[in-house]
Amino acid sequence: KTGQIDRAGRLIDLEKNKSKLHIIEQEFKVAEKLALNRKKEEEEMRHRVQGKRHTALDRARRYERLLKMKEDRKIRQDIVRAARGFALPQASLSTTASEYRGKSA
Repeated sequence: KTGQIDRAGRLIDLEKNKSKLHIIEQEFKVAEKLALNRKKEEEEMRHRVQGKRHTALDRARRYERLLKMKEDRKIRQDIVRAARGFALPQASLSTTASEYRGKSA
């Protein structure tokens, strides 16, 4: 006897209850395995979710970068078009300057 007492205050004979004790020990082992498996599954799911978030953020950043590049290209093209439109031929530029000097003098 190990000195264990039941709820009624009687001493428990472990030799008589060995099979019951073994069953309880097995149930604890199963419960521990289930808890460990559940924890692993939660960690894996958390890892997958974080991976998906990371991928989505990367995709969004790439998309924003692409939009910025397109906008920059459009601005450059507009600047080039505007510069070509304002560029005057040399002959007309000198004529315009001499005409301007002549009117103000």
